[in-house]
Amino acid sequence: MTLAVHPPGGRDSIGDFIKKMWVYTASITLSGAVSGFLYTTVFFLIGSLWSAPVKIILLSFLVFLYSLHELGILSLKVPQRHWQIPSTWVNRGDGRDLMVWGAVLGAGIFTYIPHFSFYILYLCTGFFLNPLFGILMGALYGFSRMLPTWVLALVSRMSGRHRALDLTRSKRVALFNRGLNAIVLTVTFVYLVVRATTILDA
Repeated sequence: MTLAVHPPGGRDSIGDFIKKMWVYTASITLSGAVSGFLYTTVFFLIGSLWSAPVKIILLSFLVFLYSLHELGILSLKVPQRHWQIPSTWVNRGDGRDLMVWGAVLGAGIFTYIPHFSFYILYLCTGFFLNPLFGILMGALYGFSRMLPTWVLALVSRMSGRHRALDLTRSKRVALFNRGLNAIVLTVTFVYLVVRATTILDA
């Protein structure tokens, strides 16, 4: 998440502000949807080579390990690219910069990915659902990455403070993110258990 920037549209008129934020929202959501479809299609093709029990065991093992990681019991690596979008991309006052910013963030894999649930959800979707569901999953992912920027921009505009902020250093935000991802992993684990039970009963 790139938040060490001046909030987008902070000094614009209300019309330009809304226009820029909708451009950013559309860009990041569309990028997430397209990327999500591509990721789940790849995992679908890979998963077609394995039996359902193998996929369930593999995902269950990953979910269990990274649940312990989110709870602070284990310290594991999360595959990610250690690159952050330069703040100059969104500080020029040009709406097209926000379009590029949204496209990069929505794809996910080009920047930091602090939580393994990003991979788990696409793996689970690709292994057990139609790849078209990846469009929805990707769009939701992009939408979730857009929300903090909307909040930051609105708070900055209402308070009149346009200085740069860095929410990534907030301990509360970090704990909140960990908690959400722990919930996502727990729900996924329950789904896999139910899936395994259904296969055994069949």
